[in-house]
Amino acid sequence: MVALLCADSAALAIFHQGKLAQHKVITAYTVRAKQGRSQLAQQRGKGAGRMSAGAAVRARETRRLFSQVVERCVAWEADIKQCERIFFTGDVRAWNEVFACHAPAMPVGRKDGRWVKVPFHVHRPRLAQVQHVFHRLSHGCYGVGPR
Repeated sequence: MVALLCADSAALAIFHQGKLAQHKVITAYTVRAKQGRSQLAQQRGKGAGRMSAGAAVRARETRRLFSQVVERCVAWEADIKQCERIFFTGDVRAWNEVFACHAPAMPVGRKDGRWVKVPFHVHRPRLAQVQHVFHRLSHGCYGVGPR
């Protein structure tokens, strides 16, 4: 399984014998326009006191994004149990929000030994990035650096 997560989107995919078996890209309106900060980061910086109407929408969308990630994982629970590794990327604060969802709860525990951090930079979570990550992880890469 490959799980890519950022403040405004997530891309999840399960591969079976090197082929893409299922995937889902989830997006939400969570980033403040022209400011580049997610509502989650904005609230953390200033507190969750009074919010504008736009901030309330972004906060609701943030909760929806993380709960949809959990719901998709619950729907794929049987397939996830068969996965040897779960490769992930994303901010630890975003993953904390995913694991904080309780209705339903994430079917894979935070301390499950199958979680493996993707060891390279990943752009916005989209299907093309999931396929790129899987290809690099499954085929490796060879590079010649300076001597």
